[in-house]
Amino acid sequence: MEPEHVIAVSTVVSQSKKLSHASLTGIYWGIGYTATLVIISVVF
Repeated sequence: MEPEHVIAVSTVVSQSKKLSHASLTGIYWGIGYTATLVIISVVF
């Protein structure tokens, strides 16, 4: 829960009017971020 990550996600999520839409955006962002870290870690 680093501050820059919280700010990045909250900025993107605040663009949505619906809670469900905002939640999915946050979930997709988290999955993408985690997948990138996993792929880079596996490569190295």
